[in-house]
Amino acid sequence: MGNRPLRLGLVATAIAAVLIGAIWVYPDDAPLQLTNDGELGLSSLANQMRVRSSPLQRPPDEPESSAWVVLLPRPTDDAELGGLVRYVRAGGTLVLGGATDEANRVAAALGIQGRLSSGTILDPVLNQDNPAFPRVALQRDESVTAVLNRPATVLEAASGAGRAQTSRFSFHDLNGDGVWQEGEPVGSFPVIAQEKSGSGSVVLLGSSTLFINGLWGQNQRMVQEVLAGKSVYLAVDASPLTPLAVAKTMVADARDLVRTPLVFSLLLPVLVALMEPRWGDQGGL
Repeated sequence: MGNRPLRLGLVATAIAAVLIGAIWVYPDDAPLQLTNDGELGLSSLANQMRVRSSPLQRPPDEPESSAWVVLLPRPTDDAELGGLVRYVRAGGTLVLGGATDEANRVAAALGIQGRLSSGTILDPVLNQDNPAFPRVALQRDESVTAVLNRPATVLEAASGAGRAQTSRFSFHDLNGDGVWQEGEPVGSFPVIAQEKSGSGSVVLLGSSTLFINGLWGQNQRMVQEVLAGKSVYLAVDASPLTPLAVAKTMVADARDLVRTPLVFSLLLPVLVALMEPRWGDQGGL
């Protein structure tokens, strides 16, 4: 009878471990999430760049040494927008993409000139599989390339702000019909640009697909150039989260917390106490 609480504790721990394991391994299909291993997920980014989550209302603590990736499919409220502005002005690098209107609203609040265009850039010559996946090259080193899905171009950016651009064969598909029409601009278009803002900078992305698993093999070097060796954070709450994505994020955060020396040193005595045999309860030998 004396060992019953211990047995119950071990059974409960085992059940919890199985449930946590099931949550962790079950595939998450929410796009642009660190826990999604599918083509539209960001698990490769998370694993290769050791990305940590940072909610929109809680910017990274060390702006000058970090890059904060914010991919916006929804409007930001005033508190979130204020956090983005404070982060950049304190020296942070904001990597901004997502819905055109929302990204442009943030760009305006940060006082930069660049804006994402309506319409997308297609390339009938230098592409992967079809014109909707144009190949882009880093301006200062054309050996560094990437593939983006239907990127916007960055308009009106400050002189010298362009980081990556499409080939001279590409065109701006203004009406969205997928073919060049008379009057649609043709040439090389900037699809990634970086401008100073306060003590920090803003990287405008023409397409969030720079980071997705399905294009990671082609894009990893470009991602490394964009993030410039900084500690990387992702605003996971910028995109709508499924319940599974929320659970996976909580498990990942708990894992990272347990790995810290302080928390591990506090938990170790508890684990030892739970596992220690209760000789006195067995009648003694």
